[in-house]
Amino acid sequence: MDKLNNSKRAKKGTITKIETFVEESGNHTPTKLNIKLKCVQEMNRKVDELKDQYYNIKDISESSVHNHENAISQANSKLKLEIKLPEIPLPVFRGRYDEWPSFKSQFDNIITNNNDLSESQKLYYLKASLQNDAKLLEAVDDSFESLITVLKTRFENKSLLTETHINAIIEIEKLTSESARDIRTMTDILSKNIRALKLLGFERNNLSDVILFNIILKKIDRETRKQFEQSIDTNQIPELDTFIMFLEKRRQTIDSINRSAPITHKPKQVPFQKVKSFLI
Repeated sequence: MDKLNNSKRAKKGTITKIETFVEESGNHTPTKLNIKLKCVQEMNRKVDELKDQYYNIKDISESSVHNHENAISQANSKLKLEIKLPEIPLPVFRGRYDEWPSFKSQFDNIITNNNDLSESQKLYYLKASLQNDAKLLEAVDDSFESLITVLKTRFENKSLLTETHINAIIEIEKLTSESARDIRTMTDILSKNIRALKLLGFERNNLSDVILFNIILKKIDRETRKQFEQSIDTNQIPELDTFIMFLEKRRQTIDSINRSAPITHKPKQVPFQKVKSFLI
């Protein structure tokens, strides 16, 4: 390509000289004009050769790029085939009202919204996902839409679901001592039910966060509450997320202390034996 560019520049310079000569043709003899005419004809031939070389190089370059892109595409396709991802297990629904929103959301993402599956396949997967009481439900006809409608009618009770999740938060057991496991259970129940309420259309806001914060604050043990009160500015209302982060750090601290504490073994107690007296 550099050689071609150099040739192009050289020919351009020659053409410029010829143009200057033609402009001054009134001062030249017919013989000189004849010679320059032959030069022009020769230049035309070389320009045509230059064009042919340019287009040949362009074709070769485009072909090379195309082949390179195909090679990359084939390599990527092969790589995708070699990487075998684990199969996604079907979500399970056992007939509990509080589990319905989460199950419905997961099942829709994996099965219902999959356009590659037929209605009969979707029905098969839906039946395979149902267990316990949910498995006993029967549809009017043996179709996917019919069965999913029956499930919605039975379990998509927004009022009951909302009450269930709110009660689950309110009824979290009060912690009576420092326990990493109990703190984790508390935060897990809180997060799980907040997510479930969000699926029902209830987004968190400042009011809900203040209410949830005060509910959970009354559930923690005395020492944990003392440390939390010492860590905040009493002139401001703590954010719920800040409180949850504190509880997580507190859980980690307690867990770390318990793991590093030396294990003390109680001395083995020897059963008391009555000493036999030899005195008469």
